[in-house]
Amino acid sequence: MHTRSLTMFLFIACFSLPFIVEAWFINGSDNNDINPIAGTPGQPFLRAISSLNFNQNFSPVTSPTDFLGLNPSGPTTIKCTDNVPAGLYPMPRCISNVICKYNTSSYNVNVLSSYRSFRRTSHFATFFGQYISFDITSSRNTNPTNPMFLPADDPFYNPNPNSTTSPYQLSVPFLPANRSEGNNVTNPATRNPLLSGINHVTPFLDFNTIYGISDQDAINRLRDTSTNKGKLKTSIINGQEFPPKNSSDDSYIWGTIEHTFSIFTLAIHTIWIREHNRLCDELYQKHGSSWTDEQYFQEARRWVTAFYQKAVAEEYFGAVLGRPLPAYRKYDPKLKPGVDTFFSTVTFRYGHSELSDFYRIQDEYGDTLYDLALNDIKNLTLLGTLGLEMVLWSMILQRQEEVDVFLADATKNFIHNNNNTYDVAAFDIISSRDRGIPLYNVVRQFFGFPKAQSFADISNQSIIQENLAKIYPNGIETVEAWVGVMSEDHLDGSNFGMVMNASMVTQYTYLRDSDKFWFEKPEMFTSDERLIIRNTTLRDIIIRNINNSVNFPQNIWSVQPKMTLNSSEDSNYPTKIGSWSQYFVRYRIDLTYVYFKVQLQTSDGNGWFGMGFGQDDDGMKGAEFIIGIVTNGNVTLGNYHADVDGYHPPIRDDNQDSTLVPNFSMSDTKAVTVEFKRLLRPPGRKPISNDDMKYIMAYNPNSNVFTYHQNNRIMFRVNFYNNEISSAASTNLQRLVRLIHGCGMFFTWCISFPISVLIVRYWKHHELHLRAHRFIQLVGGISASAFGAAAISTVVQTKTPHAWMGLMIYTLSFIELGLGLITIWGQTSVVSVNKGYPRFTKRFHKIFGLILLLLALINVYLGIDTYCLTYGYDSFWWKFAYYCWMAIIIATFIIFDFWWRVQGAFDRFLCIRYEPVAEKTIMHAHIKYEDYVKLPEFTWDEINERVQRGVSLIIPNYQ
Repeated sequence: MHTRSLTMFLFIACFSLPFIVEAWFINGSDNNDINPIAGTPGQPFLRAISSLNFNQNFSPVTSPTDFLGLNPSGPTTIKCTDNVPAGLYPMPRCISNVICKYNTSSYNVNVLSSYRSFRRTSHFATFFGQYISFDITSSRNTNPTNPMFLPADDPFYNPNPNSTTSPYQLSVPFLPANRSEGNNVTNPATRNPLLSGINHVTPFLDFNTIYGISDQDAINRLRDTSTNKGKLKTSIINGQEFPPKNSSDDSYIWGTIEHTFSIFTLAIHTIWIREHNRLCDELYQKHGSSWTDEQYFQEARRWVTAFYQKAVAEEYFGAVLGRPLPAYRKYDPKLKPGVDTFFSTVTFRYGHSELSDFYRIQDEYGDTLYDLALNDIKNLTLLGTLGLEMVLWSMILQRQEEVDVFLADATKNFIHNNNNTYDVAAFDIISSRDRGIPLYNVVRQFFGFPKAQSFADISNQSIIQENLAKIYPNGIETVEAWVGVMSEDHLDGSNFGMVMNASMVTQYTYLRDSDKFWFEKPEMFTSDERLIIRNTTLRDIIIRNINNSVNFPQNIWSVQPKMTLNSSEDSNYPTKIGSWSQYFVRYRIDLTYVYFKVQLQTSDGNGWFGMGFGQDDDGMKGAEFIIGIVTNGNVTLGNYHADVDGYHPPIRDDNQDSTLVPNFSMSDTKAVTVEFKRLLRPPGRKPISNDDMKYIMAYNPNSNVFTYHQNNRIMFRVNFYNNEISSAASTNLQRLVRLIHGCGMFFTWCISFPISVLIVRYWKHHELHLRAHRFIQLVGGISASAFGAAAISTVVQTKTPHAWMGLMIYTLSFIELGLGLITIWGQTSVVSVNKGYPRFTKRFHKIFGLILLLLALINVYLGIDTYCLTYGYDSFWWKFAYYCWMAIIIATFIIFDFWWRVQGAFDRFLCIRYEPVAEKTIMHAHIKYEDYVKLPEFTWDEINERVQRGVSLIIPNYQ
């Protein structure tokens, strides 16, 4: 919470910097100076890999019955079990039926669960990936619609209306298929020479989805220019902002051409629109009418686009590939911006494999309220009905399907917006043939991998090998790219196989390095602004744009176990670090070692945890790590160090610490406990000293492959010696706050309160002495509370003597103030303050106050010692100055007490000019001191008040 508040503080502060970035065109026409048209909408997809040979008329490769009308008239008699003639390719529906189907009943929950993500990736990643695809790729198919003919033994569709083999079959002669725009043009002058399809959006990560595809398009359809704040249009549903709607049919307005949006992609869309408008409001609070609508729009767009680019390159990539994109170096104007047709036609279709048959609509506790079929999630009105928060929770709390060649049954009869029924897998295969995507082995070689010699080189799963042999009986060289890529075994820590993984990294790196307006380019943001962007997660953006963030999942990219750890105290490890319920660390130290006890709740006995020491920034740069890999309950520890940039997985050290030996155990709930020790000053590594130190914690409870931590990372500032743990992200800010706290407490306890005591004890002769005492006590109590809260805001937890005593004094101060109020009430509400409980309360108030003041003076000393130890100052002179001040206070009280007890000395010293004072002190000359101090502390006004109430008083007059 403190880190997030600091981030927003810096965020707002950064807007005051004189760092102006020229706005860039929405259509991308100013992105590449060498080729301005490159990267604009309407450009062909690039082709980096040579195409598969087309037929003479530029039609795709054929199957026994292709979709260009070459088959005999009437329903086909060819079956999927028939041999495929040499030179031809399997019918797309046969590939879908044989290779892409689940090998189980739709009611077998346990088997169906085995098809879900092994890395427990959430459906939020599914639909965020789909949302990215809407932003960087958008192609159209052209008329006429061609038939994709069906095999005679199709289990779902019946191509022969004269015979029915099952009452559950749909009687259709074919499924619709269309060629990519430009690919069916017969005129060579107008035909797309690459036959790769046309991209109707910009290829950059620049939010075509919310900003449109041109500046004029944005003004006409998407921007709300009436407010002069640069905002985007919205619609209001149940009092909440959602994307704008068409007044004619109540449909949502999108920045790009309408895709098959769902309530899940609409929810993500809503978050980004709200974030843009939220930033506009923040900017308006600072700049008001001095900025134009265009300035507000462009500045908010610059920041929102940067947050989005960071979320894709680091968070999304880290979630699905196991690590972010390779480190950014520089913008390369020689690269022609664009998306490769292999990526858009094969690689980027992996999202189809992530889809499920049903989606559970859940509340924040994971309880299922509804089940929606795949076709039902296109009912966009459900977002307003269910609420944005519930839709987000539902994505985050469910595992996506594993990215593989097996597709959910619902994708075989998916109903598109045009009301046509599609088999998604078959359509992906048709698209690959339409665009001439080369065969699998050609693609392998292009990305630097050796050719596959057998089906076993693609997958080690026997069922996949057998199905590939059935579909491609003419051998490994005939396997098509989409089928081969989707069938590959996954790389460790990645959701993809090697070809798809390489394609993802290659394409996104290309897009980033060819983008003149990428957020890491030095001209786009200052270093402080980039730090804000890097430290703002997509989860942060979601939380600040929804109403109910209570219990919002910590990790939006992965479904984590619901079990929580036992957080009871451990006397052997008294200090705890971490606020998570699934991973925390306890420790103790001696003169040589720091002893750690780590507890990690895993999903199935596999996972990893890490702790980092002494990074140079708020990332991981310069840090050293201890990382534990948990495999079936067994733990191995290792020393690691950060990479050069600090934003990629740490690298294992060549030299390992021989003392780093784990003692571990695992409970029945798969909770792992690990104990080990680390030298305080290990040779060649960063020492742990009696000083403030940055300390990172990260973990993954789902996989033992050391990959990107997703949202499971937090940083503290820890002094292992005095057990002080802070969450402040900035040392300078934390240090300043604590310095202000120390100065404020010194003024309160060492100046104000001693003066207050002097007044109430030695200024009784003045009728305003009690009022002055009360005022100073009240102001002191407020200041002590304020300065104490300032110190508490900089720490997560602490067990230093100064902190414990401070908390005790903080609590006791309210008791002392309460006693003072009771004393005041007693003086005005009873006959005598020298009898019964008023007398007891008054004396207890004085004694308790004296003890509290002495404790506070001792704690100020402890505070000086703690501050100097934390920040490496020499405390000698600070302590010496404090000793001198204490000596002054003690001497002052001794002198005043002496003067008070010696007859007339006090009066002559301070009150010689006030004659009434001499009269009022005559009583003191005739009464012993011991009796005098017992007399009621009444002013004449208070005496008159009591007489008017009927009290009988004796007023002695010594004249």
